[in-house]
Amino acid sequence: MSETGKAKLGVIIPCHNDAGYLRRCLASVAAASAAFDSRILVVIDRCTDDSLDVARSFGVEPIVKDKSTWRNSTAENLNMGFLRLLDRDCVSVIAADTVLPGNYFLECVEALEASPELTSVSGLMFTERSTFFNRLYSSYELLLERRGLRHGIRGSGRVYRMSEVRRLYQTRGRVVDDVLAEDSFLDQRLGGAKRVLDDIICVCIRESGVRKSARGQFTSGMARRQLGLPIRLLLGEILRLRFFVLLGYLLYPLLSDSRADREVAALRLASGRD
Repeated sequence: MSETGKAKLGVIIPCHNDAGYLRRCLASVAAASAAFDSRILVVIDRCTDDSLDVARSFGVEPIVKDKSTWRNSTAENLNMGFLRLLDRDCVSVIAADTVLPGNYFLECVEALEASPELTSVSGLMFTERSTFFNRLYSSYELLLERRGLRHGIRGSGRVYRMSEVRRLYQTRGRVVDDVLAEDSFLDQRLGGAKRVLDDIICVCIRESGVRKSARGQFTSGMARRQLGLPIRLLLGEILRLRFFVLLGYLLYPLLSDSRADREVAALRLASGRD
């Protein structure tokens, strides 16, 4: 890998009608990537708002997607981005509702360069205290951190070592698979060690609510069942009062896509993960 600050950095930002958040996200990404030879891609995923205009106003590279051919459109977005950035030293995946600190990429790339066993590095994420619900949820996150339970949003904004990603691509012709937990499954297939930098804080600026929070937990539970994770690993979610994760896990067999399950099982077996 190149010297820190001279490394070739790529950033993938999947976006589906997130114009209201994208401007702040791109401003922070531009500032954090200024020291690098960087390419910033925004995947405009069937957007009907002004997301494309926002992306163009920052001079980044938009990828306009009018339709999705995958069951998980976000996974498809990431795969499209990675395939365009295979020549980079490092690539980061940033959600369109995320704001980064100015030193984010420098810290993550330095950690990757200092530890060859690492395949990805990320920071912590906390919710912006912008609405009544967000303030409640942020207080809940901070309480869990202080109690040592950790609030669970760890690994957001991953920065990947691309030498490992290219090796994965050469074996299968794709980087990301069409699964619910596309980032977690990519971590499994890459192998190697992962690190969370506890002193680097990202901020989720999305204005959430009870319904959005419950839906996200439910999907997380379904994703864990699809990956074949044992139910005992959900104990921590119960302690964190994230009950809809357990519900999604338990109900997944009634809602699952058998074809997707077979693909995940085959990929896990081929990767020696079973």
